[in-house]
Amino acid sequence: LLRPVVEGLFSFDREGRVQAWLAESVPLVGQGVSDDGKVVILRLRQGVAWEDGHAVTAEDVRFTHAVALNPANPLPPDVIAANAAIRSLDVLDTYTVRLGYDGLDYSYLRAFPQLFPAHLFNGQ
Repeated sequence: LLRPVVEGLFSFDREGRVQAWLAESVPLVGQGVSDDGKVVILRLRQGVAWEDGHAVTAEDVRFTHAVALNPANPLPPDVIAANAAIRSLDVLDTYTVRLGYDGLDYSYLRAFPQLFPAHLFNGQ
């Protein structure tokens, strides 16, 4: 029911296979995920905009991560847990984010089922 309203970095088809949505591709070991699994590079699709015309950027990923870590926000437990597993999040450029983990952890696939527009919420 949320798909017509919000979009995330990844989606899952009816068979449970992950698909890139707002992300350029699905990072896998050797292709965006370091061999030890401790680093994940997420690249956003360019040319995607919010309804008001502002570009969807890595700052929106950073903001969404902060929202998920705030216990005052009623997000699904699996989204909170997936974000809690992230040890570091660095914005590398306008469309690229680096996530740090303790080890191989595919929870990044479920950490961002929706993005929130940082420019609209002004960090609140």
